[in-house]
Amino acid sequence: KSTESDPAFSLFSKKNAPDGSVWNLNSSPHEITASEKKDILAGTVNQNIVLLDLEGNITKTLTTSGKAYAPVFSPDDSEIYYTDGLGDIPILKKISKDGTGEKVIFKGNKTGAISNITFSPDGKTLAFTLITQITP
Repeated sequence: KSTESDPAFSLFSKKNAPDGSVWNLNSSPHEITASEKKDILAGTVNQNIVLLDLEGNITKTLTTSGKAYAPVFSPDDSEIYYTDGLGDIPILKKISKDGTGEKVIFKGNKTGAISNITFSPDGKTLAFTLITQITP
C-alpha cells in the first residue's frame, strides 16, 4: 500500500487538490482500463502489466518482461489479456489476476504490434488488430 511519502507506488493522488476533485498523475501509466465490475484497474507501468485499486495504488505486478502493454480484462474479470514483445514479434497473452497461468494466445511471425484487443458482446470471441511491417 502506498503512502503520501512514497508516491512511487501510487499512480494518482488527490493531495494537491483541496477538495479532492482533481487527480494528479504521479507516474507514467499507460492504457488504464477498468474491470467489467469497475472494482479494479489494470494498466501498464514501465511496460509491465499491473493491477491497481480504485485509488490508483499498484496492488500487484503481473508481468516483468518490460515489453507488455494494452491490458484488457476478460468478460468475467478473471483474466487480463495483453500484448507482450514491444518492438519485437508481437505476442498476445493472458494471465490470471493473481499472476498465475500465463498463456500465449497468439504469436506473430514478423516484427509488429497488436492493438485494439476486445471481446464480442457475448464474451465468446476475442478480436484484435495485428500490425506488421511490409517489406518491399
